[in-house]
Amino acid sequence: METKTEEAVVAKRQRIVRGVVIAIVVIVGLFSTLNRQQGDLGVYTQAARRAIAGEEAYVVEAKSFTYPPGQLVPFLPLAALPAAWERVLFYFVNMALLLGSIWMVRRIARAEYAGNGRDGPGWWFWIVLFAICARHLTSPLENQSNDLPILFLMTWTAYARSTQRSTLAGAAAGLATALKATPLLYAPVLVWQRRFGAALSFAVALVALTLLPDLLFPRADGALWVVAWYQTFVSKVGVAEAADADGAWSAWNVLNQSLSGTLYRLSTDGGGASWAWDVSVWAPSAGVLKAVTIAAQASVLLIIAVAVGPPSAGAPGAPDRRMRSLAEVGAVVCGMLLLSPMSSKAHFCVLILPVAYMLLHVFTHGRDALTTLYLAVAFALGSLSSKGIVGLELGNGLLARGSVTWCALACLLGTAHVARRRRRALSAHESAH
Repeated sequence: METKTEEAVVAKRQRIVRGVVIAIVVIVGLFSTLNRQQGDLGVYTQAARRAIAGEEAYVVEAKSFTYPPGQLVPFLPLAALPAAWERVLFYFVNMALLLGSIWMVRRIARAEYAGNGRDGPGWWFWIVLFAICARHLTSPLENQSNDLPILFLMTWTAYARSTQRSTLAGAAAGLATALKATPLLYAPVLVWQRRFGAALSFAVALVALTLLPDLLFPRADGALWVVAWYQTFVSKVGVAEAADADGAWSAWNVLNQSLSGTLYRLSTDGGGASWAWDVSVWAPSAGVLKAVTIAAQASVLLIIAVAVGPPSAGAPGAPDRRMRSLAEVGAVVCGMLLLSPMSSKAHFCVLILPVAYMLLHVFTHGRDALTTLYLAVAFALGSLSSKGIVGLELGNGLLARGSVTWCALACLLGTAHVARRRRRALSAHESAH
């Protein structure tokens, strides 16, 4: 009885400590956000106001709204608020999404620990997780970008999948695709695993949110918003090329940490652009660069396939379900970042999913030298390479050479390594019994 009472007291103290830490983080983050200059939020709310007024939302200008029409919907309530209030509301909504994502990661982690007959996860798990991911998680708040809803929906996808709610997982990924397009990469996983109900809910959610703006505020020219988005921006992006479209993206962009963006910077001198400098390591022809980029992107798809595993791994009754759901989504979000024509630093907040997956394996199954190496690389190229630590000049130099790109690649390789290792261990265990 005394032991249970002591455990209850300890649990209560831990809840109080967590509450205090969260409150401090929220308050400090709020004042930090309000003291910063207007970030990307103005781009989203301006596009929403234009759409409501019957004007063109997809305007080629200095800072263009380049997202699918589904992205207009979340900003409709903010469009009616004064700028100061829209920033406050935007901050609290995004902080809630971030905390919700962490809560779902915690639920998956607790289930994994319990499945191994252990309490947890303990403080060290969270300390290491946030040491690796804190820089990525704070970037969307600092830049007032629209990336935390994607993190929330993709985490929800993994969480719903881990609790055998596959249809809900598909719908969450479909909504994420309507907001950002790149989560479309999850659709082939659903088909590959023959989760056709989830694939159907994915498609329904995607189509519904994509067409909702056409119901709320039809375009004056009668066209669909998604067609206007495609014609204005998406059609300007070439296959296996760094995003380059007037008013939206430039091919040489230090902030573009996608695989194609980094390979472009490492292969060209910047073409004399005032914002570029030469970090090239070779000078291939355009055709050779495209071939190398296609090969690199194909390799990413192959690594994702290794992480996802055979169709039988995705069956409802398959063992190691919780961790496999995290592996699937973790690999997909890495692919989203690497294969997108444009991935800015704020997009990389989703790396908490593959990092959590690798850490859970290490903390519950003992040391794994290769996984630890991947985590160390992710830490060095992510948090340790930030400009606040290494300085502006070195930080920009590392970014130009793709520090965050290689961070995401390390996370993808680590996820595939752990997933393959766990499948082999399970297969050996089943054969022995």
